[in-house]
Amino acid sequence: MNYKINPDNVTCFELDKDGLELQILFWIFAAGKNGHTAARCLNNILSEHSKLTRLTSPLLILKSINNLGVELKKFGVGCYNNKSKAILDLISKNLDLSTCSIEDLENVWGLGPKSVRCFMIHTRKNQNIAGLDRHVLRYLGELGYKVPKSTPNKKQYLEIEKIFIDLARSMGKSISELDLEIWTKYRKKTA
Repeated sequence: MNYKINPDNVTCFELDKDGLELQILFWIFAAGKNGHTAARCLNNILSEHSKLTRLTSPLLILKSINNLGVELKKFGVGCYNNKSKAILDLISKNLDLSTCSIEDLENVWGLGPKSVRCFMIHTRKNQNIAGLDRHVLRYLGELGYKVPKSTPNKKQYLEIEKIFIDLARSMGKSISELDLEIWTKYRKKTA
């Protein structure tokens, strides 16, 4: 398999079907984990199982694993039962990841607004949405905005998302550029 996720350069708007599958899996794996750990776990499990199955589709590779939760645990994936359930539900929905809506992805068990929006802003150009992860929330908090430390409820999410979108626009940056810039800045502070 030629695909490997790089959390330092996660934005790509010209992905094929397999690349989009890899991206959505990265955001599932990254929930509650740091991006480098999530990427390493995902890359390792796909590398090992693609050799065994000769499949190239990341979702089909994971679908071929008999007990996905146990296998995710073996590779160091946290919340492996929940992530396994999310992956299997995503597979069962058979979404076109190049055209599906936010609502389509949020209807996948375990996918919330943050993961879905992160996937969208880093795989589709000119998205007017924001992935409010802990780094973005910390950044906004340091700018003086009243924000929670973790993912806000739906009403708060939409209010804070608008603040972030307006901020990116005022800085002359795309949402994905500002998001990646913030992630890189705060990741280095915690590394």
